[in-house]
Amino acid sequence: MRNLLILILFLLLVAGVSLLLFRQPAEWSTDSSEALLEFQRGLDARMKMYNDEASAHFARALELDPEFVAAKLVYRGCCVDSETRQQMTEELRQAEMAGLTARERFMLEYDLADADQQWDERDRLLEEYLDKHPKDPFALWMWASDAWHDADLTEAEKRYRQLLEIDPNWVQAQNRLGYIAMALGRFAEAEQLFE
Repeated sequence: MRNLLILILFLLLVAGVSLLLFRQPAEWSTDSSEALLEFQRGLDARMKMYNDEASAHFARALELDPEFVAAKLVYRGCCVDSETRQQMTEELRQAEMAGLTARERFMLEYDLADADQQWDERDRLLEEYLDKHPKDPFALWMWASDAWHDADLTEAEKRYRQLLEIDPNWVQAQNRLGYIAMALGRFAEAEQLFE
């Protein structure tokens, strides 16, 4: 009986250690599972370019957790007027960095550097983050979008394809590749990408 009890305790210990070692780290920092669900729904809607639906989900996530930095960042970036954007920027400047994930800290610092028109700092933050997290689809999206906004279609195409290798369901990257193919006169490819 004693050996059975020792075996059970040992197995419980092994199971506990395994859970700690192999647990996936949280992608987003919120204590509200409901806010996280709304945020994920907002990301899904935004990916499909359903901006009104995305806006409603992000707003609901912030109602459930007003300190949810990632939700505030994404909502601020896509779905609010300039006055609200400015107010949210000031709120984000006061955000507590301690509990944020590496991605969220990067996104916050990047966004604030962008808001302050500190382009070199913004670029440095992106480069440093990608050096440490080369497969983060959110950072790859920003990296590819930089080339897109600079009208460097060849580089943008390369970067969007790299993003799609990491996350094949990033619909906005597929969409941009379709526009790039059109701009380069590859209409059959563009049609296929848009489908």
